[in-house]
Formats: sequence, C-alpha cells, structure tokens
Amino acid sequence: MKLLLLGASGRVGQRIAELAIQDGMKVHALLRHPDKLPSSILEKITYTHGNVLNKEQIEEAISGSDMVVSALSTDGGNVLSESMPL
Repeated sequence: MKLLLLGASGRVGQRIAELAIQDGMKVHALLRHPDKLPSSILEKITYTHGNVLNKEQIEEAISGSDMVVSALSTDGGNVLSESMPL
C-alpha cells in the first residue's frame, strides 16, 4: 500500500512516517525542506520536492497513492488553501 504523507517533516508527520514504515507501507512525501527530515526516515521513503500550496504538485504526488494522510498544521496554523484538490 502506498501512502502519500503531507507534512512529513513536522513533529507529527515524522511519527506517522515511522509508524507507516514499521507497518510495511510504502511512504511517499511531498517535501519543501527534505533536510528537515531525519536521515533515518528519509532513506526509507520516497519524496517529491514541492509545496502543498501548489495544486499541480499535490495532484502529481497523489497520483498512484492508495491513501493520503495529512499532518499539516498540527501546531494550529492554517496552510490549507484553494490549491488543495477536492
């Protein structure tokens, strides 16, 4: 099963990535700053360099995914925008 993880470099996203990897999932992330993700996670996932606020990049990242998990704005901020496809 292929999981697209949004917000993977954050505190909550990193934990979700760890658990998904432990469960044997293929994890893909859309990352603005891959360097913020520990190498112990980064070496076990695939990722696309991009931004969740870019509609085309979101659509491309979603393609081929079985599920999408969002760990965006778990600190209470609001990064969701009109770029998020419905």
